[in-house]
Amino acid sequence: MATTQKKKPSTKKPPATQTVEEKGKPTQTKPQRLSKEEAARLAEMEENRRARKREQRKHFSEQYMPYILGALGFLFAVFFVMNALNTGGTADTHPAGPFGYYFCQVFFGLFGWTAFFIPVLLFYLTAFWRKNCREGTVALRSVLTLFLIILLSSVVHAFVCNGNPDMAKLDIKMLYSTGAIYQSGGVIGGVLGLGLFKLLKIWGTVVIAVVVLPLLIMVLIGVTPAYVAMKMKERIKAAKEAREERDIEAARDALDHPEKP
Repeated sequence: MATTQKKKPSTKKPPATQTVEEKGKPTQTKPQRLSKEEAARLAEMEENRRARKREQRKHFSEQYMPYILGALGFLFAVFFVMNALNTGGTADTHPAGPFGYYFCQVFFGLFGWTAFFIPVLLFYLTAFWRKNCREGTVALRSVLTLFLIILLSSVVHAFVCNGNPDMAKLDIKMLYSTGAIYQSGGVIGGVLGLGLFKLLKIWGTVVIAVVVLPLLIMVLIGVTPAYVAMKMKERIKAAKEAREERDIEAARDALDHPEKP
């Protein structure tokens, strides 16, 4: 009898069958690596694009902001002068109407009568805006301008506290109302000025003002103490030389034209 041999089970794996969903999926290819030259070129293009955007922003700031600041300075100046001429002291009697009245009330209520310096400093920023843009000091000069107004109003309120002890208390409503009628440093100047007065009294506040205010002004106009000292020496030297020349001319005239006996 012929013996039947049992077939060994095949160890080969059946071919993987793709489902309909897998067939529909796009085949993923590995991203190609860029050469160093291509990567450098792409980086340069991106940097040029960013540089163009920066140049556009700089162009707008340098060309148009001086006009905007000048218009704001003119607006502040006109409204503040009208507010000073408003003898009635109400919104109905204000020459610029209710808007002008409340506009002035806000700024004088915050800074007191030192708010009159706001249009002056806005005109300063207008005049030096392009120079500050080229030097990259726009943000610094703007912050220092605001700090100058705050420091002035604080010093003013410290003097008010020294002359009137009733003002040496922290009352926001009183500070706002008295600042709006030019009798205090306003809310911002009043709070800081009261702190200066409590900590340093009036003479300490005067010392701070004498030291800090000139430094702020010199930074704003772009000079240094060394530059100021050098200019003062030059002027003193020029005045001395001019005086010596006048003395020499007077001596020559005396020799050329002696007085008759």
